[in-house]
Amino acid sequence: RLVRVIEQADVIGVAGLALDYCVANTLRDLIDNFGDSTAAQKVVILTDGTAAIDAKNGDAFLREMQARGVRLSTCADFLA
Repeated sequence: RLVRVIEQADVIGVAGLALDYCVANTLRDLIDNFGDSTAAQKVVILTDGTAAIDAKNGDAFLREMQARGVRLSTCADFLA
């Protein structure tokens, strides 16, 4: 039920620690459970609102999410 509520949002800003573990697993689960395959395009990772434990893994995760349609933004640009 929570996934369906989140999926109805116009935009989903995501921040948190740790990008390559907690954020990564949460977003993978969320996107995998969206009923609408285009809903990932509503997700925006706030790159200055998160940090990776391992920069290499964090970068790989960001590339994975971009390939799935997720956008990247700074907090300032997101709120503008």
